Amino acid sequence: MKGVLYAGLAFLALGLQITVIPNLAVWGVRPNLVLITVLAVTLRWRDTFVFVYAAALGVALDSFTHGILGVYGIAFFAAAMAARFAGSAMYEDNIAASAIAVFGLSLLQGIVFVSVFRTLDRTVPWWGWTLGRVVPEAFYDALVSPLVFLALARLERWTRLQARA
Repeated sequence: MKGVLYAGLAFLALGLQITVIPNLAVWGVRPNLVLITVLAVTLRWRDTFVFVYAAALGVALDSFTHGILGVYGIAFFAAAMAARFAGSAMYEDNIAASAIAVFGLSLLQGIVFVSVFRTLDRTVPWWGWTLGRVVPEAFYDALVSPLVFLALARLERWTRLQARA
């Protein structure tokens, strides 16, 4: 049941990332709702399939953004691996700890993303992208993440109640 719920959430996050989130850009920086969803699911779902989930969502986001397949896939996979380690060290339902974890994991994902992208294209300014895009996006992700975590918890509770009725 959780897999179906999280698959639906993935499609919703991907759709919102492509259509609505670009309109929420502040100074050209927008939150990565797909990454926040991947991190929220990784911290809550203990199945090893979550790594495939993260990589698949990354490749899906790649196909709708910059066109080089695999860059987000690799970065989301790395962030999911780190989130699994971070998740075992923190209290699951603590929103503040989750927001701090999202900030750090978003930084990690961004650094991996820029590093892979720079490997493919040497003209990419690593420091410029990291300081101008990755760090502000990590702050924005951390600010938005409590909404995603609360919505996910509520959705899980609602589906659990519906299954019992």
